[in-house]
Amino acid sequence: MKLLIFSLFFLLVSCGHFSRGKVLPPEKAQLMTYVFRDKTGTFSLERKSNLNKNKNLVVVKQTLLNTEQTNSENVIEEVRSYSTPGVLKKEISILRPTRSIFNVWFDKKKYSSEIKLNTKTHKLDVSVLSPDEKLNGSKQFSLPSKNTGVFCFFSQIIECVNASNFIKTAIDKDAGQMNFHVIWENYPFIQDQYSDLPNEVFAAASFEYEGKNQKGEYKFTLQLPNQAIFYVVDKNADLLKMFWVAQGISIVRSDKEADLDEGDNESE
Repeated sequence: MKLLIFSLFFLLVSCGHFSRGKVLPPEKAQLMTYVFRDKTGTFSLERKSNLNKNKNLVVVKQTLLNTEQTNSENVIEEVRSYSTPGVLKKEISILRPTRSIFNVWFDKKKYSSEIKLNTKTHKLDVSVLSPDEKLNGSKQFSLPSKNTGVFCFFSQIIECVNASNFIKTAIDKDAGQMNFHVIWENYPFIQDQYSDLPNEVFAAASFEYEGKNQKGEYKFTLQLPNQAIFYVVDKNADLLKMFWVAQGISIVRSDKEADLDEGDNESE
């Protein structure tokens, strides 16, 4: 049934076309709060997404907070990711990942990673600063030789696929699959946070439309090697829920917490 397949090529030059602004985040960021649960407990996730038109950037900021603490040490993890809107073959809008900054605290010690796209070498530059000297330093990673050409930061999955108008098109056609590569902002700390994932900065992925649930919300599945993540969005492509069952992770927008049911964390 997946008849609509997007095959896109990565655009390495910045394009300043905002005529497709309907599929880009608003210029004014709105703070959205989610209930984040994993195997260790329940936390608060604050998320902002906006288009900085002056700097030609889509910006996503996510902060994971320990709600049991009210001091400055309540931040568990934070990520800022930046992508440049572009147009592919003068027809399809895409996002080009440009930079991410990731911080996480293990045992009250800060671990940081910064990723930048080097447009001269067409590689990713990754810099790490942490208490572990073996991890520290800078590395370059070539883009995967076999890829669809589209890359999305993990924290920007919804914004990235929505930029191509894929979400609306898939909903209208009641079918769709978009292939791309995920860039993990939390590299090289992946295996410290997730199980059964290779410690690599890239992962081949597909984003598939799964239909509408009984609440009138739209379901998509992010397929990764040996992993599946379920996303639920509204008609405006705003993120309502995310379920990563293999990792025991659920993210539910605060105003949707009350109507959560047992079938929400499964691909129905």
